[in-house]
Amino acid sequence: MPNLSLCTNLETLQLANSGLSGNIPDWLGQLNNLKYLNLSWNQLNGVIPASFTNLTQLELYYVLGNLLEGNIPSCENFSNLQWFNISSNRFDFGNIISSGVVPGSINGFWYSPQDLFGQEQNYIKTEGEFFKISAFIPGDGNQYQWYKGSDLLVGQTQDDLEFDVISLDDEGEYKCLVTNPLFPELILESRLIHIAVEEGAANLKMLALNSPGVLSRSRAHCGLSASEEISVIVVNNGDLPVSNPEFGFAIDGEVVAFETYNGEINSGDTLTYTFYTKADLSSSSYLKTFSDRLFY
Repeated sequence: MPNLSLCTNLETLQLANSGLSGNIPDWLGQLNNLKYLNLSWNQLNGVIPASFTNLTQLELYYVLGNLLEGNIPSCENFSNLQWFNISSNRFDFGNIISSGVVPGSINGFWYSPQDLFGQEQNYIKTEGEFFKISAFIPGDGNQYQWYKGSDLLVGQTQDDLEFDVISLDDEGEYKCLVTNPLFPELILESRLIHIAVEEGAANLKMLALNSPGVLSRSRAHCGLSASEEISVIVVNNGDLPVSNPEFGFAIDGEVVAFETYNGEINSGDTLTYTFYTKADLSSSSYLKTFSDRLFY
C-alpha cells in the first residue's frame, strides 16, 4: 500500500479487491478527514491499528473479507458513522465489543460470519485419565455449547469440556459453538478437536499373604486350625482404577472361596483384603498346597 500519510485532506479511500496483504499501516489513522474507507476483500491480517480512533469523520468503514483479528479500536466518538462492516474476518465477541458498536446503534452494522476460532488439535489419551479441553473466548455474556460430531452434548454448556475418567467411548471429534445475546446473528465455531483414546492397562496383583503368618504363598504348615483367617495384600500397578474385583483362594487345587470386594482400587493403591470364608488348613500331613485367585 503506498504511503498516503501526507494526504490529510483525503475523504475517500477505496482499496477493495486491491490484492493488499500484510498489516494495515498505522499511518492510515492520520487521515482524520476520511469519510469513506473501504479495505474489503484483501488479505490484510493482524490487528486494526489503534490510530484508527482518530478517524472520527468516518461515515462508511468497511474491512470485511480479510484476515483481521484482535480488539477493534473504539468507534464511540464516530458520530457520523452509518455503515460498519467487519464480517468475514477472525474477530471474536470480545473484539467486537471493544468497538463500542452494537446492532441497532447505526444504520448498517454487519459482523457475521467470522472465521473458525482456535487451532485444530489432536490428542491421544489413555482411558481412565482426567482430561479437559477448552474453547474460551473473550466476551461478557458468551454462551457455549459442545458437540461430539454432529451430536449436541446435553448439559455441556461451559467453556471447558471435562472428562473425569476418559473412556474408549469418548473418542471422536469435538467442537464448540459460542453465541452472545448482544450479537444474535453471529455463531462462532471452534476448529475441530480430535481425541483418540487408547486402552489402559488394569494390572491388579496379589503381592503376598498377610495372614496366617506361618503360611507361605504355596505351603501350609502342620499345626494350623480348620478355621484359619486368610488375608492378602493386593496392589493395582495399572493405569486404571478397578471396581468391585473378585478375590479367591484354593487349597490343594480345590477352590474354597470367591468373594467380591465392594469398592474401587485406584492406580498405585495397595489393599489388604481379609476373606470372610475361613480356610481349613488342619492336616495330618506335613504341608498343604495353597494358591490365590484374582478376577476383575
